Amino acid sequence: MDILYHAVSGIAIAKSIQSPDFGGAAISAILPDIVGIIPFYAIKFMEASPAPKTTFIKKYTHLLLSNKFANTFDSTVYRATHSLYAAVMFAAAMYIFFREQWVLYSVSYLSHILIDIPTHEGDFATRIFYPSSDFHFRGSNWSTNPKRFLSFWLALVLIIPLLWQR
Repeated sequence: MDILYHAVSGIAIAKSIQSPDFGGAAISAILPDIVGIIPFYAIKFMEASPAPKTTFIKKYTHLLLSNKFANTFDSTVYRATHSLYAAVMFAAAMYIFFREQWVLYSVSYLSHILIDIPTHEGDFATRIFYPSSDFHFRGSNWSTNPKRFLSFWLALVLIIPLLWQR
């Protein structure tokens, strides 16, 4: 799903456990995409750089919309940040450094992975046991499936008022 959806999900998780740390939860929930997608954008930027200034934006946009990784490095980083192994390592780090909030941060990070399983496909499908396995469920790309996108947002919008009543 989109980054805003993940951030709002993190906030909803914070609210559900009555934590005031909405910011930390939102950051934890978007972290797999922030860290995982930086190499993708950087490599696409470098690929588009030789294009003349007048066509750079068009070339860069075209490369980004291809939804294909440029090489092994960007796919490895993305898949690693979206695996359960990363979630476990993140939880361990949060336990060490943020003992008061480690559960909130860990659940928010894990929520990102769980939400991405049904909303990603192809190269970006969530490999939950990466790098041990390439196993993944066949999701449906949220950005090209308006029904999937809207149904996830509708579910979140319906859940949030229930959490706020607590």
